[in-house]
Amino acid sequence: MKKLFINVAKAASIGSGSQSIQTINISNESDFQVTDIRTSGTAGVFISVANSTGELLSNLSFNSGLIGSGLNGYRLPEVFVIAKNSSLQVTFDNQSGGAVTNQELQLIGFKL
Repeated sequence: MKKLFINVAKAASIGSGSQSIQTINISNESDFQVTDIRTSGTAGVFISVANSTGELLSNLSFNSGLIGSGLNGYRLPEVFVIAKNSSLQVTFDNQSGGAVTNQELQLIGFKL
């Protein structure tokens, strides 16, 4: 049975022109199927995600301002599965011109 779950990476405070690297650890109990992505929606904060092997999940970092303000997210056109026991490295790169706080990347989906 699938169980709804949200994996979150959160950067409390990032200075202008700085980066914060956070880790999402996928549970050892099951693979994780991602269906939606949501961010804090701050324009000028770019996010990149790599899995534990170093493979990037996108070819470029994306502007979190394009994903939403935390109220809405982005439904993926096709789900993808992250293997159990995986670690994801999430890099928040603040190019907004000022300090930012409480930046989040939420991977919404199901434990399989």
